Amino acid sequence: MSTHSIIALEQNNSSIISIYCHFDGYESGVGKILKNDYTELKDIQNLIRLGNLSSLDGQPVAYHRDRDESWLNNKPVIDDDKESLIKRCERISYIYLWNKGDWLTLQKP
Repeated sequence: MSTHSIIALEQNNSSIISIYCHFDGYESGVGKILKNDYTELKDIQNLIRLGNLSSLDGQPVAYHRDRDESWLNNKPVIDDDKESLIKRCERISYIYLWNKGDWLTLQKP
């Protein structure tokens, strides 16, 4: 069983760019890795540039780069704001958002 998550970055214009991660999305998995290993904006931007991920544990496994899957199906998605992101990802267990130097776990209504 997999625990799906979204890794997101709030941009200067308040839009949100995000990618999907298929495995280990819970806070002691992807959440912990992000908080420990992705604390610099450039590293987070590079992670998001990979597109959707199968997993983040150790070396990130990106669907496009590592599994030769279509970029169109795996590229980052841009939402207008946090509310749009949460609504689009209503079936996702965890949403992690880098916002002004810290990882937030967004709560869904």
